[in-house]
Amino acid sequence: MPKSSSESAHRINLLWLSKLRWTMIIGQIFLLSMVKWWLKMHIPLAFVSTLIVFAILSNITIVVWLHQDRPAKEWMLTVIMIIDVLLLTGLLNATGGPANPFSFLYLIYIALGIVILSAETIWFLGLLTLLSYGSLFLLKGKHTHNTLHSPAHMKMHLEGMWVAYAITTVFIAYFVTRMKYALMRREAEVQALHDLQIRSEKLAALAALAGGAVHEFSTPLSTIAVIAKEMERSLSEQPTLQEDAQLIRTEVERCKRISQELMSQAGEALGEESLSIPIQEVFETALLQYQQSERVHIDISQEASKQSIPLPPQAFQQVLRGLLNNAEEASSKESPIHLLASMDNEHFVITVKDRGTGIPEEIIHRLGEPFFTTKAASEGHGLSLFLAKTLMERLGGQLQIHSVVDEGTEIRLCFPKAVTNTAH
Repeated sequence: MPKSSSESAHRINLLWLSKLRWTMIIGQIFLLSMVKWWLKMHIPLAFVSTLIVFAILSNITIVVWLHQDRPAKEWMLTVIMIIDVLLLTGLLNATGGPANPFSFLYLIYIALGIVILSAETIWFLGLLTLLSYGSLFLLKGKHTHNTLHSPAHMKMHLEGMWVAYAITTVFIAYFVTRMKYALMRREAEVQALHDLQIRSEKLAALAALAGGAVHEFSTPLSTIAVIAKEMERSLSEQPTLQEDAQLIRTEVERCKRISQELMSQAGEALGEESLSIPIQEVFETALLQYQQSERVHIDISQEASKQSIPLPPQAFQQVLRGLLNNAEEASSKESPIHLLASMDNEHFVITVKDRGTGIPEEIIHRLGEPFFTTKAASEGHGLSLFLAKTLMERLGGQLQIHSVVDEGTEIRLCFPKAVTNTAH
């Protein structure tokens, strides 16, 4: 089952929390080793070792839980952070009590809580750290070292405070920032999926609209075609009227073809199965009507012509023709149009360039919306770019538009190079 947005966020937080815990466990082992064997200070090794082993085992449990793709909940994050606060309290009590400068580490949990927990839980965690720190003054045992009785100890204490502050700052800055960016990336992915869903819903609505139009028009068009054919037969002695009747029948057939194409443009072709077809073959079929055109210049690099891309052939051919039609309509009859296919280090790119009137910068961001067009209402409906953008999102590519007023427009279809392969 697909994970909810909150569960996905909790999994990201749990993953980074486990990474933080590994880092802190390694740091605790290193610092305790220095205190024990370099500073020659007595610490209850069995007790602190037990706490660290517990932290290791609990973190292994988290890693296994994530590896098994089990659900993550906020209460799990809360419990883990409570455990860590209590473990830290135990370690501090065994290694100096309230005089241990590493009590700064409590602040890490407050900073993390602000990012990953609800407001009520943050206040609870803050109160817990406050009580835990205060308990160090009440739990002073035989292993608590008062480091403040001599200048040497005071100097060591102040230096330790600086080190503790530095470690706390690095931990907070690094892990909070990484968790924040991970959540931002997840939000961007969720928004992209939401936009794609909306686009698909619009596409389905267009398909339904086109299907209804074709169905409604089919009966009157068929009736007109039959009557025109009968008129053509009965007017055999009046050539002029017979030609008119023949023209009516021809135009009716044309209307039928346009209706079917409209239905295809509204989404039928976009639902077809993707096939890995040599791009040269796709181009030859899609651009047949432009092969003899003096206006449309087709330039496919040798490397690009050898590529094969998984795509729905009919839909992709339709998108190419739609972009070329737009370019023709946007520029004068004498102005050339260029269709380029090339490869770079990261992408397979198809570019359609014209030298038309261009598009104002303030509306470029709206291109690709259904029924938004810069043409007159009778000349277009804005579906070509909408279908092109939808198809590219489905294929994992991008539609890029660059336009300068009075200079022309360049539209690029960018496919990740990873999805291409050399055709045999």
